Amino acid sequence: MQNSLRLEVMKKLLLGSLLASGLLFGQDGDFNIGVSLVGMSMDYREYDGGSNILDSEKSNSNLLVGSEIAASYALTRDADSLSKITLNFMALGGNTQYKGSILNSGLPYGSHESVTANEIYDMELGYKYSNTARANWILSSGIAVGYRYWERSLSQAQIETYKWFSIRPSVDVIYKSPSYSVGLELEYQFSINPIMSASNSGEDFNLGSADIVEVSIPFTYDVSDRVELILAYSYQRQTIKKSNIVNIGGTNYVEPDSTANNQYVKIGANFKF
Repeated sequence: MQNSLRLEVMKKLLLGSLLASGLLFGQDGDFNIGVSLVGMSMDYREYDGGSNILDSEKSNSNLLVGSEIAASYALTRDADSLSKITLNFMALGGNTQYKGSILNSGLPYGSHESVTANEIYDMELGYKYSNTARANWILSSGIAVGYRYWERSLSQAQIETYKWFSIRPSVDVIYKSPSYSVGLELEYQFSINPIMSASNSGEDFNLGSADIVEVSIPFTYDVSDRVELILAYSYQRQTIKKSNIVNIGGTNYVEPDSTANNQYVKIGANFKF
């Protein structure tokens, strides 16, 4: 709860400072801010070092739900090109269905099922350059620094927190008509110092890596010169490599290899100042 409160305060301060800077210092159309509702489905699996599943988390028919704030500020602009800084913040929460076994029970996968409470936060600060290659076609490339936080509450006594920074190069192509646009975006997130903290032991596990490939299809529709509607679909493939060995009370533990197939649907609006 304390983490949630701190991040909510950070989000409000961030939004307020961005609005103030854009309204005070931006020229007409230089500052954009988008607000979207987000629904996420999760299919997470941990493995024993091979292809055998140790445990899994699935959202099934339920979605993790939340919101995203996406802001940008134009640094340079001419008829054929645009460079800008971008800042995104996303917060999600919801339950997933756990399937696995009781820790240290020796029982097989599927012997225990329960509900896991999840909180996910993702922040990204980046730079993007866009160029009109041909009429109506816009090519962009960018680089960003991001931070991801996933709190996985399997029980009151067992809360696992995954967190890491990342470097995020991206490329995208957008078709822009007079009233709408549709695009294809690709981003790779290289993790930096990924960690899993376990509340039941108080120990940190240094993950081998925690990289993400993301493919997005954004669609926008111009309502006016100042407002456009946003509809976007994103697919993420997250791959975590096993951690170092941590000795707890004479027993060795390892956070295992895992994969996650995450899907997002975003609906919102973008406002131009």
